[in-house]
Amino acid sequence: MWITERNGKYVFQERFKDPVTGQHKVLTTTRSKNTKQEQRAAREYLTQKWESYFPGANLRLSDLIDRYLDAKGRINKPQTIIGQRATYNTIVKLIGNAKANTLTAAYVRDKFLASGKKPKTINIFIARIRALYYWAYANDYVQSDALAKKLQTIPDQERKAAPKYLEHDEVQKLLDACDLEYYNLLFRFLLLTGLRFGEAVALNISDVDLKTRTITISKNISRQTKKTGTPKTKASIRTIRIQPELLALCHDILKYTRRQVMLNAGDKSAFLVNDFGQRINYDAAYMYLRKKSGRSIGRAVGLHIFRHTHVSFCAEQGMSIAAISRRLGHDDSEITKQIYFHVTEKQREKDFDEMDQIVLLTSC
Repeated sequence: MWITERNGKYVFQERFKDPVTGQHKVLTTTRSKNTKQEQRAAREYLTQKWESYFPGANLRLSDLIDRYLDAKGRINKPQTIIGQRATYNTIVKLIGNAKANTLTAAYVRDKFLASGKKPKTINIFIARIRALYYWAYANDYVQSDALAKKLQTIPDQERKAAPKYLEHDEVQKLLDACDLEYYNLLFRFLLLTGLRFGEAVALNISDVDLKTRTITISKNISRQTKKTGTPKTKASIRTIRIQPELLALCHDILKYTRRQVMLNAGDKSAFLVNDFGQRINYDAAYMYLRKKSGRSIGRAVGLHIFRHTHVSFCAEQGMSIAAISRRLGHDDSEITKQIYFHVTEKQREKDFDEMDQIVLLTSC
C-alpha cells in the first residue's frame, strides 16, 4: 500500500490482482490523517472492498464446505449431508484448511496420495472435492473451475479385480459361515429381494403380505441418523413380488421374529429383528459380514454386495434389465447395467462353448 497527500488529505492506495484476467487493479480510499491506526484501517477497508467483488477471495476450505453443504441440505436428505460432512472433515484434516481459492489440483492430489489411503478412498475424496469446486465456481466463490477439471481419479487395480457381486459357491460358503440365525436370515432375505439394508430393516410385518405374495417398500432407516424416513428416491417406493423360495424364507423370518419379540418384549411391528427382538443395526451387521466373508471366501465384503448379487442371479435367469431395475427401485443405475451385461456376456460365452461340443451332421 502506498500513500499520497492531496489537498491536505491522504489517499491510501493498494494494488490487487484480478484472478480472472490476471491484471492488476488499484483501489483507493481518502482519509484526513496518516497515522498507523489510519493505515491499518485503510488496509482493512481496501481488502474488504476487493473481496466484495469476489465472495470467495478469502474463504477457508472449511467455510466453503459449510456453504456448500448448507445449500445441498435444502434439497438432499439429512443422512446424505451427514455422510458427506464426515468425508469433508477428513479431507480438511488431510490437506489443511487453506484459502479455498489458493488450492491447486497438484497440491490436493499429492496430499491425498501421501495419506496412505487406498485408491478407492482417495477417489471418493477426489469426487467430493470436484463436486465442491464445480459448485463453488457456479456460485462465484472461486473464479475458475480448473481444480475440478484437472483433479482426476487415480487407477484402482484392486477395484477392477474385485467382483461387485458374489458367485454361487461364494454365497453358499458365506451363508454356511454365518452362525447367528438372525444374520443368516437377513443375508438370505437381502439376496432374494435385492433390497437395500435400510429398506429391509425398516419393514414392518404389515408390509409383507404373504397372501398376495408382495412386499411394499415405502420406508428406509438411515445408517447415519438411525431414523426412519422415506427411501432413497421416488422410484424406490415400490411393491415387489415374493417368489416361492422367498415365500418360504419369509415364513421362517416371521417365526423367528415372533419368538424373539415374545421372549424379549421386543418391537412388535418389526419384520426383521435380532436376538433381542429389536431391529438390526447396520454397523453391527456390517462388521459381522466383513469378518465372516473374509474368513469364508477370502475377501471382506459389504452389505450392498447382496443387492448386486441379486442383479447377477436375476440376469442369469433371463430377467430383463428393465424388470430388474423396477424390482430394485432404480430409475437408472450404471452398476446394475455393468453387472447385467457382464453376466449376460458370460452366459453367451457359455452358449458358444456348448455349441462347440455339438455335432449336428455326422460324416457319411
